[in-house]
Amino acid sequence: MKKWISAVLSIAMLMSFGVNAYADTESETEADEENGKIYTGVIFDTDRSQEFTEEELLKLEEKLEAVEKLKNAPEPRVVTKISLPGTFTIYQQENDWYCVPACVKSALKYITGATYEQSKIAEDMGTIMAVGTESSKIAPYMDAMQNEYWYVRKDKPTKSSIELYTYNAVVTNKVPAFMCIINPLGEKWHYGTKGHCLIINAIYSDKSKVQFADPLGGTQQGWPYYYIKDTSFLSTVCENLVW
Repeated sequence: MKKWISAVLSIAMLMSFGVNAYADTESETEADEENGKIYTGVIFDTDRSQEFTEEELLKLEEKLEAVEKLKNAPEPRVVTKISLPGTFTIYQQENDWYCVPACVKSALKYITGATYEQSKIAEDMGTIMAVGTESSKIAPYMDAMQNEYWYVRKDKPTKSSIELYTYNAVVTNKVPAFMCIINPLGEKWHYGTKGHCLIINAIYSDKSKVQFADPLGGTQQGWPYYYIKDTSFLSTVCENLVW
């Protein structure tokens, strides 16, 4: 038993190493010149790590076992987009630093049917005005607000992790996943960002692409609410995956 707990703890440590913090709201970079502004709404903390209770370690083991089974699943003959069943609503963020509250509101609405004010979510999560929300708070807050699904954070996920973990959340468990990105120059994106949170509400059956629901959608001309990105590219900009 001690060996098993030690092994799972090792996995847990791999899922929670620190990343740099970004709190700037403006910058004189090439992206500023092209897009007018670098959007930021997530703080990537440097001094906190995930801590798991024994019960949570069991849940983590179950999640990782489910992912392991996906690795051996046969490749689909026909590639299709698999979306969350039913109606999913993405809420536009109410200000530049409310991307996390808006995404949380969308996820809670889908899972529980309840609607929460973004300002209340921001208050509960300790969102800092004109800065953003610590990404480490997403999973604990979601877990505290509903009992249907247990979320956990993966920092700096690989392409394979993005594919398998997202598929597990969206297809196997039928819940949205969260992704926090850093992309200051806006490469292959609609805008530059030093920290932004989005929802994944669909994935292709071959796991090659995911569909984002973006709380910045509609805030500028040409910025859609939903769009598709390759998982191979996402591994270069993803800082956190909450699945």
